[in-house]
Amino acid sequence: MEEVPEIRETLKTWDVGRVAEVVAEDERALVEVLGVLRSGDGTLKIRALTALIESTRGSNWKERKRVLELGLDEIIAAAGSDDDRISSRALELLAILLKNNPLTDRRLAPIIEVILKKSTSKSPRVWSSIMEVIESIKIPYVSKRTTSLLLRALRDGTAEEIAVASLVLIRSGAVERNDWKLLVERIADLINSNSERLIDAGLTASIRLTKLPVVFPMDAVIKAVLPALRRLLSSCSDQFIKVKAIDAFDRLREMVTRYYRLHPREAQRVAEELARLGLVEEAYLVSSSAGTFTGEFFYGNRTAL
Repeated sequence: MEEVPEIRETLKTWDVGRVAEVVAEDERALVEVLGVLRSGDGTLKIRALTALIESTRGSNWKERKRVLELGLDEIIAAAGSDDDRISSRALELLAILLKNNPLTDRRLAPIIEVILKKSTSKSPRVWSSIMEVIESIKIPYVSKRTTSLLLRALRDGTAEEIAVASLVLIRSGAVERNDWKLLVERIADLINSNSERLIDAGLTASIRLTKLPVVFPMDAVIKAVLPALRRLLSSCSDQFIKVKAIDAFDRLREMVTRYYRLHPREAQRVAEELARLGLVEEAYLVSSSAGTFTGEFFYGNRTAL
């Protein structure tokens, strides 16, 4: 087997495949490669991250957990690099390592901080890797501190930070009644944006909303997200986005129906309000869900015409 001290020299020759093989077999080699991430050589960092990606891509959760335990701090530091080539590879590695590996809140917080920071990068690869990280996160518990960090980004962050915070909040399940309306309205803002990646993130968040327990009032969904989806469907020419928007709309409509079927009095009040706002289709959906439909909302009292 290759001696561990030769790892850096092998990386310099771009024999990443050989390094990946050695890392998978020898923990000393893994420690050596992780040490490269603390160096100031950007090229070597890229090669080290590439070797780690190759060595962990097909590994089991225990092997991935070993890399997390030995090198999470170094990988997070690389993910926050101003060099998007380094950052994107570190984020891609994080996404691989986090699959089926639940995080403690202590380890989750710096990951959230770094993906919020890098969300404003213009690099499509960085953004794609951030989305993969969020998809891989398993969160058994979220502290008030971490939740506050996400809510602060949701309230005051850039559009990209709002997208990341929305997705992580939903994935964590750490959504409280007081934050529900803001979360839903921010998702609608994403769908109404002119950015393809923000629209896609908003659609993903919309779909994931439907996997949460149906316990919060649905009027924000009815007033903000469904109209945003209708506008998107009427103007969108991208078939991938359109199919995803239809899926989100159908899922949300089913969620709204289930909620108001259990809350008929609230349905009556909300339907009347929606009708006054001119959201006739939404009003009909709410009232018919609870069996309280009456034509008076829509066809009666036309003396003002």
